[in-house]
Amino acid sequence: MPRTFKHLTLYQRGQIEAMPQIGVPKVKIDKDLEVASSTLHVEIKSWHGNAKLF
Repeated sequence: MPRTFKHLTLYQRGQIEAMPQIGVPKVKIDKDLEVASSTLHVEIKSWHGNAKLF
């Protein structure tokens, strides 16, 4: 079965930014948003320090 890729929505990006700030573990974030842990890692890494999404 081929892998399928999809872009994150603005809502998901906002949640990925906000949830760690209130102490939600990364494992819970990826399960709640139904994204792969590698996607979550890449998204967080792409902020490159203090950069904000919005």
